[in-house]
Amino acid sequence: MTRIDNAIPRVCAVVLNWNRADDTLKCLTSLLPWIMLRKLALVVCDNASHDDSIDRIRHWAQRYFRLETGPQRVESSDNFWDFLLVQTDANRGYAGGNNVGIRYALAQYQFDYIWILNNDTVVAEHALDELLQCARRDPGAGVFGSTLVDSHERDLVQTAGGCRYHPLTTIMSTLHGGQSLDHVLTLDSDIQLDYVSGAAMFCRARMLEDVGLFDERFFLYYEEMDLARRMRAVGYSQRWCKKSVVYHKGGASTGSRSIVNRQESWLSNYHENLSTLLYTRKHHSNIFPIAASLRFVGKSLAYLFHGRIRLFSALASAYRDALTGKRTVTSKTQRGATVLEMGFSEQSDLASGELTLIRGCNMKSPGSN
Repeated sequence: MTRIDNAIPRVCAVVLNWNRADDTLKCLTSLLPWIMLRKLALVVCDNASHDDSIDRIRHWAQRYFRLETGPQRVESSDNFWDFLLVQTDANRGYAGGNNVGIRYALAQYQFDYIWILNNDTVVAEHALDELLQCARRDPGAGVFGSTLVDSHERDLVQTAGGCRYHPLTTIMSTLHGGQSLDHVLTLDSDIQLDYVSGAAMFCRARMLEDVGLFDERFFLYYEEMDLARRMRAVGYSQRWCKKSVVYHKGGASTGSRSIVNRQESWLSNYHENLSTLLYTRKHHSNIFPIAASLRFVGKSLAYLFHGRIRLFSALASAYRDALTGKRTVTSKTQRGATVLEMGFSEQSDLASGELTLIRGCNMKSPGSN
Protein backbone atom coordinates (compact mmCIF):
# COMPACT_ATOMS: atom_id res chain seq x y z
CA MET A 1 0.00 0.00 0.00
CA THR A 2 1.25 3.50 -0.82
CA ARG A 3 1.66 5.81 2.15
CA ILE A 4 -0.09 9.17 2.16
CA ASP A 5 3.18 11.02 2.80
CA ASN A 6 6.48 9.24 3.23
CA ALA A 7 8.01 12.35 4.83
CA ILE A 8 5.60 12.33 7.79
CA PRO A 9 5.29 9.25 10.02
CA ARG A 10 1.63 8.34 10.08
CA VAL A 11 0.08 8.09 13.53
CA CYS A 12 -3.36 6.93 14.61
CA ALA A 13 -4.74 7.91 18.00
CA VAL A 14 -7.15 5.52 19.72
CA VAL A 15 -9.45 7.02 22.34
CA LEU A 16 -11.85 4.87 24.34
CA ASN A 17 -15.08 6.40 25.64
CA TRP A 18 -17.48 5.09 28.23
CA ASN A 19 -20.21 7.47 29.42
CA ARG A 20 -17.81 10.40 29.64
CA ALA A 21 -18.48 12.54 26.58
CA ASP A 22 -17.43 15.80 28.25
CA ASP A 23 -13.92 14.50 28.90
CA THR A 24 -13.73 12.72 25.56
CA LEU A 25 -14.61 15.80 23.52
CA LYS A 26 -11.91 17.84 25.27
CA CYS A 27 -9.40 15.13 24.43
CA LEU A 28 -10.50 14.92 20.79
CA THR A 29 -10.40 18.69 20.36
CA SER A 30 -6.83 18.80 21.62
CA LEU A 31 -5.89 16.36 18.83
CA LEU A 32 -7.55 18.33 16.03
CA PRO A 33 -4.57 20.46 14.88
CA TRP A 34 -2.53 17.34 14.04
CA ILE A 35 -5.47 15.76 12.26
CA MET A 36 -5.95 18.85 10.12
CA LEU A 37 -2.24 18.82 9.28
CA ARG A 38 -2.56 15.16 8.22
CA LYS A 39 -0.11 14.03 10.89
CA LEU A 40 -2.73 12.08 12.80
CA ALA A 41 -5.81 9.96 12.25
CA LEU A 42 -8.30 9.14 14.99
CA VAL A 43 -10.35 6.15 16.10
CA VAL A 44 -12.91 6.78 18.82
CA CYS A 45 -14.22 3.54 20.27
CA ASP A 46 -17.34 3.81 22.40
CA ASN A 47 -17.48 0.99 24.93
CA ALA A 48 -21.28 0.51 24.82
CA SER A 49 -22.09 3.74 26.65
CA HIS A 50 -25.63 4.06 27.95
CA ASP A 51 -25.76 7.86 27.88
CA ASP A 52 -25.78 10.32 24.95
CA SER A 53 -22.08 9.90 24.18
CA ILE A 54 -22.55 8.66 20.62
CA ASP A 55 -24.79 11.56 19.61
CA ARG A 56 -22.42 14.10 21.12
CA ILE A 57 -19.31 12.62 19.54
CA ARG A 58 -21.05 12.38 16.19
CA HIS A 59 -22.15 16.02 16.46
CA TRP A 60 -18.57 17.04 17.26
CA ALA A 61 -17.23 15.08 14.28
CA GLN A 62 -19.71 16.69 11.90
CA ARG A 63 -18.02 20.05 12.53
CA TYR A 64 -14.62 18.89 11.31
CA PHE A 65 -15.05 15.90 8.98
CA ARG A 66 -17.03 14.86 5.98
CA LEU A 67 -18.79 11.85 7.44
CA GLU A 68 -19.86 8.71 5.64
CA THR A 69 -21.58 5.71 7.09
CA GLY A 70 -20.49 2.45 5.54
CA PRO A 71 -18.67 -0.20 7.56
CA GLN A 72 -17.87 -2.19 4.44
CA ARG A 73 -15.54 0.55 3.22
CA VAL A 74 -13.32 0.48 6.29
CA GLU A 75 -11.65 -2.70 5.13
CA SER A 76 -10.83 -1.24 1.71
CA SER A 77 -7.05 -0.94 1.33
CA ASP A 78 -7.39 2.23 -0.75
CA ASN A 79 -9.64 4.04 1.71
CA PHE A 80 -7.60 6.44 3.85
CA TRP A 81 -10.02 7.66 6.48
CA ASP A 82 -9.07 10.28 9.05
CA PHE A 83 -11.73 9.54 11.65
CA LEU A 84 -13.64 6.46 12.75
CA LEU A 85 -16.41 6.22 15.32
CA VAL A 86 -16.82 2.63 16.47
CA GLN A 87 -19.15 1.17 19.06
CA THR A 88 -18.77 -2.18 20.82
CA ASP A 89 -21.64 -4.50 21.62
CA ALA A 90 -20.82 -4.47 25.35
CA ASN A 91 -18.46 -2.81 27.80
CA ARG A 92 -15.21 -4.67 27.15
CA GLY A 93 -13.10 -2.76 29.64
CA TYR A 94 -9.87 -0.95 28.87
CA ALA A 95 -8.15 -3.87 27.15
CA GLY A 96 -11.04 -5.12 25.05
CA GLY A 97 -12.33 -1.70 24.07
CA ASN A 98 -8.93 -0.38 23.03
CA ASN A 99 -8.17 -3.59 21.15
CA VAL A 100 -11.18 -2.96 18.92
CA GLY A 101 -9.87 0.48 18.00
CA ILE A 102 -6.29 -0.73 17.59
CA ARG A 103 -7.36 -3.48 15.18
CA TYR A 104 -9.11 -0.97 12.94
CA ALA A 105 -5.99 1.22 13.03
CA LEU A 106 -3.65 -1.66 12.21
CA ALA A 107 -5.87 -2.59 9.26
CA GLN A 108 -4.65 0.66 7.67
CA TYR A 109 -1.10 -0.28 6.83
CA GLN A 110 0.19 3.28 6.49
CA PHE A 111 0.23 3.87 10.25
CA ASP A 112 3.65 3.54 11.83
CA TYR A 113 2.47 4.37 15.34
CA ILE A 114 -0.63 3.83 17.46
CA TRP A 115 -1.19 6.47 20.16
CA ILE A 116 -3.42 5.07 22.90
CA LEU A 117 -4.91 7.86 25.01
CA ASN A 118 -7.30 7.84 27.93
CA ASN A 119 -10.37 9.92 27.23
CA ASP A 120 -9.64 12.10 30.29
CA THR A 121 -6.39 13.38 28.81
CA VAL A 122 -5.63 16.61 26.97
CA VAL A 123 -2.40 16.72 24.99
CA ALA A 124 -0.03 19.69 25.14
CA GLU A 125 0.87 21.53 21.96
CA HIS A 126 4.10 19.73 21.07
CA ALA A 127 3.30 16.34 22.62
CA LEU A 128 3.08 14.42 19.35
CA ASP A 129 6.07 16.11 17.74
CA GLU A 130 8.21 15.22 20.74
CA LEU A 131 7.05 11.60 20.63
CA LEU A 132 7.96 11.32 16.97
CA GLN A 133 11.42 12.71 17.68
CA CYS A 134 11.91 10.22 20.51
CA ALA A 135 10.79 7.37 18.26
CA ARG A 136 13.27 8.37 15.56
CA ARG A 137 16.11 8.57 18.06
CA ASP A 138 15.40 5.16 19.60
CA PRO A 139 14.29 2.65 16.96
CA GLY A 140 14.60 -0.25 19.43
CA ALA A 141 11.89 1.06 21.74
CA GLY A 142 8.43 -0.36 21.25
CA VAL A 143 6.47 2.10 23.38
CA PHE A 144 7.04 5.63 24.68
CA GLY A 145 5.41 7.30 27.66
CA SER A 146 4.72 11.01 27.99
CA THR A 147 5.11 13.13 31.10
CA LEU A 148 1.68 12.90 32.71
CA VAL A 149 0.64 16.10 34.48
CA ASP A 150 -2.37 16.62 36.71
CA SER A 151 -5.18 18.34 34.80
CA HIS A 152 -6.23 20.36 37.85
CA GLU A 153 -2.74 21.31 39.06
CA ARG A 154 -0.80 21.81 35.87
CA ASP A 155 2.59 22.09 37.53
CA LEU A 156 2.16 18.76 39.34
CA VAL A 157 3.55 15.66 37.65
CA GLN A 158 1.62 12.43 38.05
CA THR A 159 4.34 10.22 36.61
CA ALA A 160 7.32 10.41 34.29
CA GLY A 161 6.24 8.05 31.52
CA GLY A 162 5.21 5.14 33.67
CA CYS A 163 5.86 3.24 36.87
CA ARG A 164 8.00 0.72 38.69
CA TYR A 165 6.40 -2.46 39.99
CA HIS A 166 7.31 -4.65 42.96
CA PRO A 167 5.94 -8.17 42.31
CA LEU A 168 6.16 -9.51 45.87
CA THR A 169 4.26 -6.64 47.46
CA THR A 170 2.22 -5.93 44.29
CA ILE A 171 2.88 -2.23 44.87
CA MET A 172 3.34 0.23 42.00
CA SER A 173 5.39 3.39 42.40
CA THR A 174 5.23 6.35 40.07
CA LEU A 175 8.40 7.99 38.80
CA HIS A 176 8.84 11.60 39.91
CA GLY A 177 5.17 11.73 40.87
CA GLY A 178 4.20 14.75 42.96
CA GLN A 179 7.15 16.83 41.76
CA SER A 180 6.88 20.10 39.84
CA LEU A 181 6.81 19.94 36.07
CA ASP A 182 9.58 22.52 35.71
CA HIS A 183 11.86 20.40 37.90
CA VAL A 184 11.02 17.10 36.20
CA LEU A 185 11.78 18.55 32.77
CA THR A 186 15.36 19.15 33.90
CA LEU A 187 15.96 15.51 34.88
CA ASP A 188 17.70 12.79 32.91
CA SER A 189 15.16 11.02 30.73
CA ASP A 190 17.08 7.73 30.77
CA ILE A 191 15.17 6.04 33.59
CA GLN A 192 14.04 2.47 34.11
CA LEU A 193 10.36 1.82 33.50
CA ASP A 194 8.64 -1.43 34.32
CA TYR A 195 5.74 -0.25 32.20
CA VAL A 196 4.42 2.84 30.42
CA SER A 197 1.21 4.27 31.84
CA GLY A 198 -1.89 3.25 29.91
CA ALA A 199 -3.17 6.83 30.01
CA ALA A 200 -0.80 7.73 27.17
CA MET A 201 1.02 4.99 25.29
CA PHE A 202 2.78 5.76 22.02
CA CYS A 203 3.32 2.35 20.42
CA ARG A 204 5.10 1.25 17.28
CA ALA A 205 2.62 -0.53 15.07
CA ARG A 206 5.33 -3.08 14.31
CA MET A 207 5.66 -3.90 18.01
CA LEU A 208 1.92 -4.53 18.36
CA GLU A 209 1.98 -6.77 15.31
CA ASP A 210 4.95 -8.70 16.73
CA VAL A 211 3.80 -8.96 20.34
CA GLY A 212 0.03 -8.85 20.09
CA LEU A 213 -2.54 -6.54 21.63
CA PHE A 214 -3.75 -6.20 25.21
CA ASP A 215 -4.64 -9.42 27.04
CA GLU A 216 -8.39 -9.08 27.49
CA ARG A 217 -8.42 -11.07 30.69
CA PHE A 218 -7.33 -7.79 32.27
CA PHE A 219 -10.63 -5.94 32.09
CA LEU A 220 -9.18 -3.00 34.03
CA TYR A 221 -5.61 -2.49 35.26
CA TYR A 222 -2.38 -4.39 34.53
CA GLU A 223 -3.02 -4.64 30.79
CA GLU A 224 -0.17 -2.25 30.00
CA MET A 225 2.13 -4.02 32.45
CA ASP A 226 1.39 -7.36 30.83
CA LEU A 227 2.09 -5.87 27.39
CA ALA A 228 5.39 -4.49 28.68
CA ARG A 229 6.46 -7.95 29.90
CA ARG A 230 5.63 -9.57 26.57
CA MET A 231 7.32 -6.75 24.69
CA ARG A 232 10.58 -7.02 26.62
CA ALA A 233 10.61 -10.78 26.11
CA VAL A 234 11.09 -10.28 22.36
CA GLY A 235 13.65 -7.51 22.64
CA TYR A 236 11.73 -4.24 22.65
CA SER A 237 12.53 -1.53 25.21
CA GLN A 238 10.34 1.28 26.53
CA ARG A 239 11.21 4.91 27.07
CA TRP A 240 10.08 8.08 28.79
CA CYS A 241 9.68 10.93 26.29
CA LYS A 242 10.24 13.76 28.74
CA LYS A 243 9.18 16.77 26.68
CA SER A 244 5.93 15.18 25.52
CA VAL A 245 3.40 16.46 28.06
CA VAL A 246 -0.11 15.08 28.49
CA TYR A 247 -2.57 16.43 31.05
CA HIS A 248 -4.54 13.72 32.82
CA LYS A 249 -7.44 13.69 35.26
CA GLY A 250 -7.32 10.08 36.38
CA GLY A 251 -10.03 7.89 37.90
CA ALA A 252 -12.98 9.39 35.99
CA SER A 253 -14.11 6.28 34.12
CA THR A 254 -12.58 3.52 36.22
CA GLY A 255 -13.87 4.72 39.56
CA SER A 256 -10.44 4.66 41.19
CA ARG A 257 -9.58 7.18 43.88
CA SER A 258 -8.27 10.50 42.54
CA ILE A 259 -8.73 14.25 42.79
CA VAL A 260 -11.84 14.05 40.63
CA ASN A 261 -13.17 10.92 42.30
CA ARG A 262 -12.85 10.88 46.09
CA GLN A 263 -15.15 7.88 46.47
CA GLU A 264 -13.65 4.65 45.19
CA SER A 265 -16.05 2.32 43.44
CA TRP A 266 -16.64 -1.32 44.33
CA LEU A 267 -16.12 -2.33 40.69
CA SER A 268 -12.79 -0.53 40.43
CA ASN A 269 -11.48 -2.26 43.53
CA TYR A 270 -12.75 -5.61 42.33
CA HIS A 271 -10.94 -5.36 39.00
CA GLU A 272 -7.78 -3.95 40.54
CA ASN A 273 -7.49 -6.94 42.86
CA LEU A 274 -8.57 -9.46 40.23
CA SER A 275 -6.07 -8.17 37.67
CA THR A 276 -3.30 -8.16 40.27
CA LEU A 277 -3.88 -11.85 40.95
CA LEU A 278 -4.16 -12.76 37.26
CA TYR A 279 -0.97 -10.88 36.42
CA THR A 280 0.98 -12.36 39.32
CA ARG A 281 -0.08 -15.88 38.46
CA LYS A 282 0.77 -15.33 34.78
CA HIS A 283 4.20 -13.72 35.20
CA HIS A 284 5.33 -14.48 38.77
CA SER A 285 3.84 -17.88 39.46
CA ASN A 286 6.75 -18.86 41.72
CA ILE A 287 5.80 -16.22 44.29
CA PHE A 288 2.04 -16.24 43.70
CA PRO A 289 1.01 -17.80 47.07
CA ILE A 290 3.14 -15.37 49.08
CA ALA A 291 2.25 -12.30 47.02
CA ALA A 292 -1.47 -13.11 47.07
CA SER A 293 -1.43 -13.63 50.83
CA LEU A 294 0.48 -10.42 51.50
CA ARG A 295 -1.90 -8.44 49.33
CA PHE A 296 -5.00 -9.88 50.99
CA VAL A 297 -3.75 -8.99 54.45
CA GLY A 298 -2.47 -5.58 53.40
CA LYS A 299 -5.64 -4.60 51.56
CA SER A 300 -7.88 -5.81 54.39
CA LEU A 301 -5.98 -3.71 56.91
CA ALA A 302 -6.03 -0.70 54.62
CA TYR A 303 -9.79 -0.93 54.18
CA LEU A 304 -10.23 -1.27 57.94
CA PHE A 305 -7.98 1.60 59.00
CA HIS A 306 -9.20 4.00 56.31
CA GLY A 307 -12.90 3.40 56.91
CA ARG A 308 -13.52 1.63 53.61
CA ILE A 309 -14.69 -1.69 54.97
CA ARG A 310 -17.50 -1.75 52.37
CA LEU A 311 -14.81 -2.57 49.79
CA PHE A 312 -13.79 -5.78 51.52
CA SER A 313 -16.44 -7.68 49.57
CA ALA A 314 -14.79 -6.49 46.32
CA LEU A 315 -11.49 -7.93 47.55
CA ALA A 316 -13.08 -11.23 48.55
CA SER A 317 -14.96 -11.52 45.25
CA ALA A 318 -11.79 -10.88 43.28
CA TYR A 319 -9.92 -13.62 45.11
CA ARG A 320 -12.81 -16.03 44.64
CA ASP A 321 -13.00 -15.38 40.90
CA ALA A 322 -9.24 -15.48 40.38
CA LEU A 323 -8.85 -18.76 42.23
CA THR A 324 -11.89 -20.44 40.67
CA GLY A 325 -11.36 -19.12 37.14
CA LYS A 326 -14.90 -17.78 37.02
CA ARG A 327 -14.12 -14.92 34.64
CA THR A 328 -13.79 -15.63 30.94
CA VAL A 329 -11.83 -13.91 28.17
CA THR A 330 -13.72 -11.42 26.04
CA SER A 331 -14.03 -12.43 22.41
CA LYS A 332 -11.14 -11.10 20.31
CA THR A 333 -13.13 -11.05 17.09
CA GLN A 334 -14.37 -7.89 15.42
CA ARG A 335 -17.95 -9.15 15.14
CA GLY A 336 -19.08 -7.32 18.27
CA ALA A 337 -18.09 -3.85 17.03
CA THR A 338 -19.89 -1.58 14.58
CA VAL A 339 -18.44 1.32 12.61
CA LEU A 340 -20.95 4.12 12.99
CA GLU A 341 -19.16 6.89 11.13
CA MET A 342 -16.12 7.24 8.90
CA GLY A 343 -14.72 10.74 8.46
CA PHE A 344 -12.46 12.49 6.00
CA SER A 345 -10.74 15.74 6.92
CA GLU A 346 -11.13 18.76 4.72
CA GLN A 347 -8.49 21.10 6.02
CA SER A 348 -9.86 24.14 4.28
CA ASP A 349 -13.11 23.81 6.22
CA LEU A 350 -11.33 24.66 9.47
CA ALA A 351 -10.44 28.32 9.46
CA SER A 352 -6.95 29.24 10.53
CA GLY A 353 -8.37 31.41 13.30
CA GLU A 354 -10.35 28.52 14.75
CA LEU A 355 -7.29 26.27 14.57
CA THR A 356 -5.26 28.86 16.48
CA LEU A 357 -8.01 29.16 19.08
CA ILE A 358 -8.05 25.39 19.57
CA ARG A 359 -4.31 25.38 20.12
CA GLY A 360 -4.48 28.26 22.56
CA CYS A 361 -7.34 26.90 24.66
CA ASN A 362 -6.53 23.22 24.79
CA MET A 363 -2.79 22.82 24.32
CA LYS A 364 -0.99 25.44 26.32
CA SER A 365 2.69 24.57 26.23
CA PRO A 366 4.46 23.69 29.48
CA GLY A 367 6.16 26.69 30.96
CA SER A 368 4.10 29.25 29.04
CA ASN A 369 2.15 32.00 30.80
